[in-house]
Amino acid sequence: MARQGPSTENALEARLRQQGASVTGWNEYRDIQQPYDTGFATIWEYAEAVRLREVDFSAVWEGKCPICGVRGCLRRIPSYERTVTELFPEVRTGKVPVVRLLCRKTGRTVSLLPLELAPFHRYTVPTMLRILVLLHGLFGRGVQSLEDAVLDVVTDDNDLTVGVVGRWSDVAVRGLSRGHAELRKEYDLSGIRSGTGLRGRTGEVVAYLDACGVRGPPASAAEVPPLLQSYSRTTGRFLVGRATQDRG
Repeated sequence: MARQGPSTENALEARLRQQGASVTGWNEYRDIQQPYDTGFATIWEYAEAVRLREVDFSAVWEGKCPICGVRGCLRRIPSYERTVTELFPEVRTGKVPVVRLLCRKTGRTVSLLPLELAPFHRYTVPTMLRILVLLHGLFGRGVQSLEDAVLDVVTDDNDLTVGVVGRWSDVAVRGLSRGHAELRKEYDLSGIRSGTGLRGRTGEVVAYLDACGVRGPPASAAEVPPLLQSYSRTTGRFLVGRATQDRG
């Protein structure tokens, strides 16, 4: 019988102990995802700049570590790539590097996920929101079912399904509701009402976007970042989607 290697937990725990870290449980050394404002007009420009080593991340790794709180303990380690799809203003799928940093005190890693991306989702946040806004508009024009509405926005260039779009509506509403207390400090959210069903959830997303100054369907990343930047800068969290460290 082939001998099994150590489990992921045991192997990582051994590595951390060798580095002198205090290990008290698996949640103590879970890696984290952090929203990162790239400063580029598009996610693709950022991706190319990272590959060409034209992006200076020194301000991040010289700053305070979001894991242990010690300044200057982070060091850069190899990045990984995520497959990303954007439908507006044109359909495009490509690889986007995700820069990673290592906390030398705990052995945990920090992944810098561009603001335009949601954790564990392939489509960009502006694409997700635009599709939901378009669906709500279709419902307002008499389309009665999610299936009919999705057929109006699906093309041969994407693989959207009823299930995917339905999950987007849940993720968007949960994120906006979770951020309600923080968003209301800057925006008038008095007109927001909780919705039920897909029609109600897309209506709630539209109401939030209107209240936060995103007028009409966001056509590209340009209309959404001010909202994402404001929220992430204040909270350190993603407005749409939940990071690894926020999951149970």
